[in-house]
Amino acid sequence: MSISSTEAEKLINSTKDKSFPAKSMLDPTDIIGDKDFYIIAKEGVEVLSWDLFIHLGLVILIINAIILLTMKCLSEYDIKLDFVKKLPFGSSIYLVLNKLKDLWSKTTIMWIYVSLFLILIGTLFSAWGIYDVINKLG
Repeated sequence: MSISSTEAEKLINSTKDKSFPAKSMLDPTDIIGDKDFYIIAKEGVEVLSWDLFIHLGLVILIINAIILLTMKCLSEYDIKLDFVKKLPFGSSIYLVLNKLKDLWSKTTIMWIYVSLFLILIGTLFSAWGIYDVINKLG
């Protein structure tokens, strides 16, 4: 059994409850005054604000992971820092930089995994927050 589009439209219009204020934000036939029905609860706005902060933190963690991965790749090369010896206190700076380079090559992978784990946790919290806001809209 099929129904034509005009018959379907008549059926929908006859069964619409005019007192029910929920409307779609994407409905092109909306009147400007009906926008008052698009209200998100205060808790929903708060959850979305926290979600924004989580996403900003995720962006920072992704940038840190990229920097750490780049530094890990660079630390595997034997970079000579002989030009530092010509500076004042150059021999002390040279020793400190070499120690940092050695330490960096040993601990960078751990920090990359910590960053990736925090990104995973942040993504899970963000998804849960958006899910909660969507459920409270209906």
